[in-house]
Amino acid sequence: MIISAGLSGAGARSEQRALYNACLQLQSDVREARQRAVLEGVNYTVYFQVDLNRYQMYKASASFKKDIDKTVYLENGVTYNDSYGFGGVTVPGQTLTFTPCGTVSGSSGSVYLKAGKFSQSVTVLPDSGRVLLKLQK
Repeated sequence: MIISAGLSGAGARSEQRALYNACLQLQSDVREARQRAVLEGVNYTVYFQVDLNRYQMYKASASFKKDIDKTVYLENGVTYNDSYGFGGVTVPGQTLTFTPCGTVSGSSGSVYLKAGKFSQSVTVLPDSGRVLLKLQK
């Protein structure tokens, strides 16, 4: 019984670590999209594909063709937390678009991820484009 309890605790720590790493990666990628929008003077979008358990970052182009810069799949065991918003994403249209001013075009919101019983969110503030990582209770 002691070994079983130890394995359960190790599994929970592993889930928590995977969730934290996935949220840090998402936070970093959203910040990168914001920074690239400012530096390159064009809109950058992060599109959350809940059904595929991934998100993509791309630059806006005049031809409306998506020049995808990055596709990131969530780590094993980490998924969008569908207890919030549309499949865990409260951002309208499941897209965050940053303008060359560094602000969010339209509405901002949060992306909720989970692993096991743990949940965290990455929130983008509307006026500043600031990106926050929050532990859900």
